[in-house]
Amino acid sequence: MASSPFQVPPATEADFPALASIMVYAFMGHPTELLNTGDPAVPGVLEAASARHLHACRDHESRFPGPVMIKCIHKDPKTGEEEIVASAEWFIYSHERSREEYEKMHYLLSAEWIEDPTGREKMLKLRRPVHEQRVHWMAGKPYGLLMYLCVAPKWRKQGVGTMCVQWGLDRCRELGIPAYLEASVEGVPVYKKLGFEEMGVLRRTSWDDEEEEMPVMICWPPGTKDEEKKPAER
Repeated sequence: MASSPFQVPPATEADFPALASIMVYAFMGHPTELLNTGDPAVPGVLEAASARHLHACRDHESRFPGPVMIKCIHKDPKTGEEEIVASAEWFIYSHERSREEYEKMHYLLSAEWIEDPTGREKMLKLRRPVHEQRVHWMAGKPYGLLMYLCVAPKWRKQGVGTMCVQWGLDRCRELGIPAYLEASVEGVPVYKKLGFEEMGVLRRTSWDDEEEEMPVMICWPPGTKDEEKKPAER
């Protein structure tokens, strides 16, 4: 049986510029991203995005063991040439955190790099409900958080995104902790196939002042009883 041309190892610091490029272009269609990240065609924008994600990953790794950023590599079976085709960030909170720690908004949600005060506050209005929902479900409990799952356009629908999700699920199962994410409505069936359950819907006001929904999905450790599948803070 031929081995897969795809592998999912931890990213190195040298990979971050390429990974940031995949992320920025993957999300640039979202109306928030022009403010959050900027136009990727402008010099310095991709470098700044790379630095932010590197900072977030290194900060987490200083407090919790194990890598955060992972990459999916395709190795051409004929030439041996390697290409990064997907990425994801798995923030694994492997031990309990204090209230002060878990009530602090995740750096990648903080928007502290946005210089315009009005724009920053508008961004935070969108992101506070995301943070509050994570606190509601997990508080200081150990769990794995999936953020920024991205696949380069020409490699979509080839299973590489699933491989990046599975990498984190394997770590969570080894630790006996739940995995958590906010999905798009379209992504729910995909995550359900991997063992996630839809635990509710985060409703918030969108960038265009319309209501939008983000399903909250959790993959519980094997053997978790239904009565245990409840928010940490009620």
